[in-house]
Amino acid sequence: MKRQIFLIKGHSNNDVEFNVATEYMNYYSGYFKSLAGGVFEDDEICILKDPKVEELKFLIDEMKPDYAIIVLIGHGATQEDFQLFQINVNEVIRAGQMQLEIKKQLIILESCRVEIEKISTVDLTAKTPNYREGGKLRMLIEKKQAKQRYIERLIECHDGVVVCFACRKGESAWNYYFSQYLIQTSFNWHADRNNKQEILSITTLMNIISQNLPKLINERINVDQNPEILGNVDYPFAISKFQI
Repeated sequence: MKRQIFLIKGHSNNDVEFNVATEYMNYYSGYFKSLAGGVFEDDEICILKDPKVEELKFLIDEMKPDYAIIVLIGHGATQEDFQLFQINVNEVIRAGQMQLEIKKQLIILESCRVEIEKISTVDLTAKTPNYREGGKLRMLIEKKQAKQRYIERLIECHDGVVVCFACRKGESAWNYYFSQYLIQTSFNWHADRNNKQEILSITTLMNIISQNLPKLINERINVDQNPEILGNVDYPFAISKFQI
């Protein structure tokens, strides 16, 4: 099972946006390298900043992964029911086309989905997108076991594309709350003794987030932001820290 992660930072309007987006790229990278995130190796994580479309297509075609996680961080919008993403200063893509020929794929979109008109997009492909227990001592899982458990669950999963949106159509994604909550919830689940020997799927994780994050954001900054998921394949996202 060949795994690959593509962390893609889209166009930034200024240095502050660039620095914050880069920080979150590193945040995702650190998570996926950890025991919780499946122990991805350095050569399984590709970090791209403002890539050209042809460069991105070449990399994906060249690597030919069996499973890919694509994280898109940057400016986005919705046009005619398509999620758009500004990949660099000159090119806007339809994020759903990122699947290309990868059979198993998880797309995470940290971007807005406000409605926009008359934006020209780059066609990536002609293919249509598919969319604590007191007093008990627990043994900690080892790196090799975490990676093996992750891959075994991945092999069991059906082929398909799962897309995780930071917000609903017509909404904005604020202050990277979605990415913060996504990763922190996963780490907390990983460290909870009650989840021994378990694996947290992306569908279960998104259900937790969709129930709790909107309330948190509304309380903090008084805006509506409701994360959504498209697709129902239970790809692994977090591995329990405890084996027994």
